[in-house]
Amino acid sequence: MDYKLNNDNFDIVKNSAVANLFGFVIRLGARLPFLFVVAFLYGKENFGQYLFAVTGVETLTVLFLFGFKRSIFQFLDFTSTSSNKENLNNIVVVAILVCLSLGFVVLTSIYIFYSYFLSTVDNSLLFCLLLLLPTSLLYSVSEILLTATRAVKLVRYEVMTKSIIEPYSLTILSVILFYAGFSEYGLFIAYWCMNIVVLCCTIYIYLKTIACASYCLNIRSNPYFFEIGVILKRSFSVAIDDILMVLMLRVDVYFLAALTRPEVLGIYGICLQIITIVKKIKQSFDPILEPVIANSIKIENLSNVANELARVSNLIFWIQSMIFTFLIFYCDELLLLFAIDDSAASLTLLLLISSVVISSTFGLSELIFLNKKPTINFYISTIMLLIHVVFCYLLISIFGILGAGLAMAISYSLRSVFQLYLMKRIYKVLPLNRSILVSVGGCILLFVYLFLINNVLDISSPFSIVLGIIGGLVIYISYGYFAKSLNNQF
Repeated sequence: MDYKLNNDNFDIVKNSAVANLFGFVIRLGARLPFLFVVAFLYGKENFGQYLFAVTGVETLTVLFLFGFKRSIFQFLDFTSTSSNKENLNNIVVVAILVCLSLGFVVLTSIYIFYSYFLSTVDNSLLFCLLLLLPTSLLYSVSEILLTATRAVKLVRYEVMTKSIIEPYSLTILSVILFYAGFSEYGLFIAYWCMNIVVLCCTIYIYLKTIACASYCLNIRSNPYFFEIGVILKRSFSVAIDDILMVLMLRVDVYFLAALTRPEVLGIYGICLQIITIVKKIKQSFDPILEPVIANSIKIENLSNVANELARVSNLIFWIQSMIFTFLIFYCDELLLLFAIDDSAASLTLLLLISSVVISSTFGLSELIFLNKKPTINFYISTIMLLIHVVFCYLLISIFGILGAGLAMAISYSLRSVFQLYLMKRIYKVLPLNRSILVSVGGCILLFVYLFLINNVLDISSPFSIVLGIIGGLVIYISYGYFAKSLNNQF
């Protein structure tokens, strides 16, 4: 299949994203029960400890991956992976060796010196963190193997692993362990078991799709050791950018852990789980969008690339902004499902979702920088991380979880504006077009409808909620089809 940016390219990206969204809907069937499990079985305090520990694992995982999850696509031109899977196997072996070596050094240092740089963390949070940190090695290897399957345009395996095996195994194991008597550490044991299951599945998938007949990683086949330096050099800027980005995403959790109680962190964690639903809409495009852009940006006019990214941005904004508009009216009722009755939590959730919408819609410029000048992403991430750290500390100290949401919204807005400014300044293009105003018009129409419904009826009544959601969907989707008939770019 030709993955150039041509007339059919948007359909390729869209269809692949639909497949991923279908997987996300399946995952949602596990994510929502998992939220009920942590809210009503384990409790907010236990979930706060779990969130802090998993945040540490995710941060180290990005460090150990060293940018390979995104940079591996830059190696396709000189390794000819599309026609020679042995070369891709060599790159994967190098990536895993780098990952495990870096992980061993970092984890050893943490367990030896943690008392010096984690002294401000609550003892219960610290114990849970140290309990889960080794899973970052399992997680990292799984990510590398799944990325390899994407490199040969096999997205379905990542969908199956991320959308079915990972969330359902975690949810089911959490319930089983709770009723087996592990009410205090059931979540942590379940997380360990889930990572082991995922790693076994990804190894099998990799051996089946990449290693093929050999059914081994084939480490003895001289896996390009002489090119390790080249690979590391090309991945370095991407790795640093990934680390800075994950710190920007997670620094709020670290500050909340240091400045608030685990129970408050648990409430914030439930909000983060909910916004993941919105975040996954954009991430559904990533598995195919990243390799498509990595290939097309070398052979296509940059204005064509920007135009196609603009169409993707419009589609992402169309879906995410609809969810945001619904939550303006039904945020309180949603949080009540998880025993959270707090206006600050509702406003925090809206701020977090707004930051996701802004970054997903206006942040696709990073894909062009990644393949043209990856150091630009590094500079942007460095500057914005420093700004975000300052905002997080000041606002969380004053407003708690509301301050964390406000800091995230401000920082993501500044980052997106900065990216678009540099894109226009350096390349004279923007991955945006006027069609996004169509989505804005749809949000306004939906907002007016929900405002009228909830002023005529009781906003918290089941009938009002059902009428608002179903009627709103009908109006919003009908408006979208009408707009598409007038403007094919939408």
